[in-house]
Amino acid sequence: MDVEHGKIEGNLQVQKEFNLHGLVTGNIIVLSGGILHLHGLCGGNVYVEKDGVAYIHGTISKHLENRGGYVEVWGSIAGNVFTLDGETKIDDDAVIMRKTVS
Repeated sequence: MDVEHGKIEGNLQVQKEFNLHGLVTGNIIVLSGGILHLHGLCGGNVYVEKDGVAYIHGTISKHLENRGGYVEVWGSIAGNVFTLDGETKIDDDAVIMRKTVS
């Protein structure tokens, strides 16, 4: 598993297991087979593709879009949560600023 505690400028593609405690200034795209553990901050959107997995403990500054993966949210999302396909679980203590759209 890769671990990042610093700042990543721009977008990030996750193709294997990745643990983020730092900051990504752009979007995060979790590809098929990728597993994201977000404990830090995403300055853009998070997209989870088919067969991708995301565990959101940190903060997403924009939207979360599940396109066929598996997502669990415990953290906060400033935008909407879109589940176009796949499974999205949101903890009762998670903070979603806008709304959840399935």
